[in-house]
Amino acid sequence: MSLEPSKYSKSNKRRITILEENRATPLTPEIRAFSPKAKDEPKPEQTRHFCNRMMLCFVAMGLNWCTSLRVAHHFASSIIEVPPLEAVSQTCHKAYNVTREERLRYTKCV
Repeated sequence: MSLEPSKYSKSNKRRITILEENRATPLTPEIRAFSPKAKDEPKPEQTRHFCNRMMLCFVAMGLNWCTSLRVAHHFASSIIEVPPLEAVSQTCHKAYNVTREERLRYTKCV
């Protein structure tokens, strides 16, 4: 056996170097040393970015909530017939009067 690299090993080495160049993360990650003070205090641009993202999330949730209620209202109103308010109040008064009369009859009976 010869100690010289063969053609296959050269192409293999070239393929490995191409793969290493195209990696998304380096083989030896860069380690940064932050001081505790710099780590605790967020940068102004990070704070502004965070506030903007939170505001956008609240707007999206509000719009989602409003449109969900609107869709539910339209869906329910198209299926369930809603009586007028006067009919509902008259029915409630009649039910109250019937209940009161029955209570009076019961007290006279007992």
